[in-house]
Amino acid sequence: SSSKVAVDAVGCKPGDWVICVGSSAAREAAGSKSYPSDLTIVGIIDHWDTEKA
Repeated sequence: SSSKVAVDAVGCKPGDWVICVGSSAAREAAGSKSYPSDLTIVGIIDHWDTEKA
């Protein structure tokens, strides 16, 4: 697996499972189409059952 860096638009904390968008959607989700972001966090997953994933 590879690591990625994302703009946090929702205020997550380390260890949270998150939902991200990429490309032009990432820039718009970060607040501006001119924002230099390729990946933006847009949601926090409340529960993820790793046993069934």
